[in-house]
Amino acid sequence: YPLVFFDFETFMYPVPLVENARPWEQICCQYSMHVVHEGYDLDSHDFDKGVGGKITHYEFIGNPRRDKYKNPEPELLKTLKEQLEKENIDYKNRKLKLVVYNQSFEKTQFKRMAEKYPEYANFCYLMDDCIVDLMRVFSEGNWYQKCFNGRYSLKVTQPNLIKDEKV
Repeated sequence: YPLVFFDFETFMYPVPLVENARPWEQICCQYSMHVVHEGYDLDSHDFDKGVGGKITHYEFIGNPRRDKYKNPEPELLKTLKEQLEKENIDYKNRKLKLVVYNQSFEKTQFKRMAEKYPEYANFCYLMDDCIVDLMRVFSEGNWYQKCFNGRYSLKVTQPNLIKDEKV
């Protein structure tokens, strides 16, 4: 602990939509993050509000049009750093597990942004070092169900594991 469940979303265009971008460059424009601390209690978590039970939801959503086509990545990194600090997470000493599904994507984005934004390079490399990939459980065959049909994308595994008619 803490476990930090994390996911980037990106966009890319042939003609760059924001400043400081190349054609077809993936630009991180948003993330979703759930921070789970030791002693997590599922029963006391309010899923509608995203708080309680020692789990907290954070997000960042950049909007190029609203932000006058400013590249959202520097603000995304600044916000991520601030939110981790708000949770008293000692990321500087790698005291977290950044849990993702398909680490190659998140690792690629952190490394790209480290090179692009030197002021955040150390932070990006620290985040990259803390990544734990949930997909490996399935891709390496440690958990297999016939209904996966040999696939292990989140869109295949998650509904079959949860079996919730609402999903």
